[in-house]
Amino acid sequence: MSKSRPALNPHKLRYLTWGDIDINSTTAMGTQAVAVNCIDSTGATTVDGSLTVDTSEGTVTITMDASETTSDGVANQITLSTSTLDNDEIADLLILAVAGTTNSRIAYATSGAGTAGLKGIDAAEGSSSTEITLTKSSSGSAGNASAAITRVSGDAGLVQNAAGANAAASFIRGSNARSWVDSLHPLRESDSGAIVLVSAAATANRTFTLPSAKKGLNFKFVWGVQDNGNFFRAIKTAAATETFRGTVIAIATKGSTEPFESEQDIVTNLLAGEDEIQIVDDCRQGSWVEVVSDGEHWYVVDSSILNVTENSDAAVAFA
Repeated sequence: MSKSRPALNPHKLRYLTWGDIDINSTTAMGTQAVAVNCIDSTGATTVDGSLTVDTSEGTVTITMDASETTSDGVANQITLSTSTLDNDEIADLLILAVAGTTNSRIAYATSGAGTAGLKGIDAAEGSSSTEITLTKSSSGSAGNASAAITRVSGDAGLVQNAAGANAAASFIRGSNARSWVDSLHPLRESDSGAIVLVSAAATANRTFTLPSAKKGLNFKFVWGVQDNGNFFRAIKTAAATETFRGTVIAIATKGSTEPFESEQDIVTNLLAGEDEIQIVDDCRQGSWVEVVSDGEHWYVVDSSILNVTENSDAAVAFA
């Protein structure tokens, strides 16, 4: 009689991407809520019109006055003077108004909501030069809002829903959904074991804040691109009392094309109780740092930082 044997269940690698953003346990990363083509200025050339938009500071009324070139402000209302403007120009003026841009044809609210545009909302040209898409500035499902853009008066097609019908429009598709492809989620303890891929060069100092120390938690950071510019990329503990132990090895390289040649400059950066490892600018692709926690602190168990500088000691700093 043969004995059955359970099928092997191979370990599945998990990935996080670390692009040009900070990642920590509180960052509300995710998909932004959007109202695609929700405003259409096609019929607004010679007709007064108005609509309301729900914002993070309250409901703002946007009024278009087709007979004026300047107007006075009103509480909770943005007034656009659209006389002599064509449809495309009205759409452009609406986009400026959402952003709070100073313009002689825009009178912002004198008080209440709308004193500096639509707070928490961005605007851009939609599928055509007369259509406008509104997007929540911050990401996450909290940005979803039903019937948040409503026509009050004027051309019937001033406000459109997602199907393109003349009806109130909603902010949709805002999400905090977890994704191992895009890292569109706050960092959690359950992310332990993930390989963190540096997928885009930093345009400012960027920090990855580890979850609170717990026995067995581990992360490996791998550079898939070269970080250029005068910025560092920091791996930081959740608390100053949770420090790094071990060494980080930096290797200076030269040449702008592969294969890179070593400068024979290898430095072991000894950690002495710091809570932040900073990998500075010009870190080459292929570099890596791996850390693991014993429940109180974090230990560097493997590292190889390839750096363009002549002195590889400059590749790693501690804080």
